[in-house]
Amino acid sequence: MHTSYKELNQKIKEAKGILPIGTKWTHYKNEKVVYIILDICIHEEDEAISVIYSSEENPEIKWIRKFESFIGTVEKDGNSISRFIKFKS
Repeated sequence: MHTSYKELNQKIKEAKGILPIGTKWTHYKNEKVVYIILDICIHEEDEAISVIYSSEENPEIKWIRKFESFIGTVEKDGNSISRFIKFKS
């Protein structure tokens, strides 16, 4: 599979519109940990749009998660909730 650079750049631009660089988010498992969006990238294996982020506590550790998973929902106590919630300072 190979998508043109033009198409990949468009997908990245759209993802950054939803998850702007520098915005802060919390994970549903621990709302006390704040994560910062560092960049949006392409996963090499399947060209999936992915999010690079780190926590404020440990900025030297970088995490990568596929975009759809980051903005997706999970089941908790029988309810569908967002995996990440935009941090309100």
